[in-house]
This record gives sequence, structure tokens and C-alpha cells, in this order.
Amino acid sequence: MKPVTSQRSAVALLVPGLLVLVPLLAAGYAFFVLTEAGQALDYAGYFGRGREPGAAVDYDRHILSWITPIHLAAAGGAMVLIASVRRRPFTGLVAAAALFAAVFGAEWFKRNLPRPELSEAPGKVPAYFSGDTYPSGHTTAGTSMAMGLILAGAARWRKVIALAAAAVSASYATAVLFLGWHRPSDAFGGILWSALCMGAAGLFLLAWTRPPPPSAKLGPVVLALGAALCAAGLGAAWYFAGVPLQKFAGNLPLAGFLALIVIPAFASCLWLGSALGSAEDV
Repeated sequence: MKPVTSQRSAVALLVPGLLVLVPLLAAGYAFFVLTEAGQALDYAGYFGRGREPGAAVDYDRHILSWITPIHLAAAGGAMVLIASVRRRPFTGLVAAAALFAAVFGAEWFKRNLPRPELSEAPGKVPAYFSGDTYPSGHTTAGTSMAMGLILAGAARWRKVIALAAAAVSASYATAVLFLGWHRPSDAFGGILWSALCMGAAGLFLLAWTRPPPPSAKLGPVVLALGAALCAAGLGAAWYFAGVPLQKFAGNLPLAGFLALIVIPAFASCLWLGSALGSAEDV
């Protein structure tokens, strides 16, 4: 009975998280895409951001320029290489497969999920907004590349990698919003979809390896650091949104969406890092 108990402990964080991600992802689409109120709120967040050029815009353009087929292939290869150094090449292959599944899945959703025009945009938006729906492909790619390194890395470093991955995920998700490439709900959906794919990959790896020790809890130090970085990320996101602090009250939709982006980015990465943090055999 001991191996079964140990295995149950190892998946105790992954399974509930996956069960939460699925309805959240579906609810985000159902509300922000399929209802007039959701679309109006989405546009309020989109047009609430500032559009002043500056270093933040240059940074956003730079990181988004890394989302190319070549860079995605290199990221997948890096996952295999890192895991192979740990003598876990199968882990690297699964992480790379999850990356490509997330990216291609997001593209399929964007092209096939219907988006009725229920609320008129209060300003000019890209032409592809009329048919391109969530999740954001760039957010999915950036988040999945970062989360894939959590899977590929050594167990003792996974919680630390998760902190860096969370910052990367939040950066990509806010970048597509600040540059006007996507609505805020698209970025939100990209984070959830990435977490779902990578979490499923982690659960698959646990099912095919020897059960890890039962201590799969998030360390208090990492949790405190994660909370601090998340708070700092929210402040940085508002600053880089280009909206003065005194206009906060008039931009509550934007503030709400930034929280809806940054908090899930940190929560999902720390969740995955914590769940696999003690899984030495994965």
C-alpha cells in the first residue's frame, strides 16, 4: 500500500489543479467571447491601457519576436537536452510534446471557435479581431516554453524555475495586451491553456515513473517569494500599461484584467513547480 499512498500524494496537487483549469478555461470563453457583457468588458480592458511608446514597448516587441517556429523548435530541443543530462530523456520528449500540443491546440482553437460580434469596439482594433478568438497564441507559446523547463529541470530546482517561469508567462501575457495584439481575455486563456497542457504532461510522467516521496508541498520560502514577485508583477504591469496611478479608479476593467493575467501566471507556474518539486524520478 505504501507505493499507492506515495503516488496519491504526488498527484495531490496536479489533479485538483487540472480539474479547476478545465472549467475556468471554458468559462472564460463562454463569458468573454459568447456574451455581450463579456465582450464589452474585454474591450474596456483593452482600451483602458495607455499607448505611449517607450522602453516597455521595445521590450514587449523584443520578447514577442522570439515566438517563431525556429525558436519553438530550439526550446523543445533544449527541454530534451536538459532532461537527457539528467538521464531522463523521456521527460524531455514529453515536455517538448506538451509544448507543441499547447501551441498547435491554441492555433486550432483560435481558428475554429466561433466569435459572434455582440459588442461593438469603442475604437479601432486589428482586423483579425473579428474572427480570431482566445487563447492568445503568443501567450501560449511563451508560457508553455517557460513551464516546459519546469518539467525538464532537476526536481530540486523546479520551484526556483517556477518563479522565473511565472515572470516569463506574465511578461508575454501582458505584452500582447500592451501592444494591442490581443484582448486581455485572450492572454488569460493562453495562460490557462498552457497550464492545462503542461499539468497534464506532468501527470502523465508521474503515472509512468516510480512514485516520488510524499512531500509535494510548496515550500514557505518559495510561496513567500512567489507572492512578493506576483505583487511586484502587478505593480509593474500597471506601470507598463502606461496609465497614471491617479486614473486607477477610471480604469478598473484594465486593473481587473491585469490581476486576471498576472495572478494566474504565477499561480499556475508555482502549482506545477510544487507538484513536481519532489519528483526526482520524473
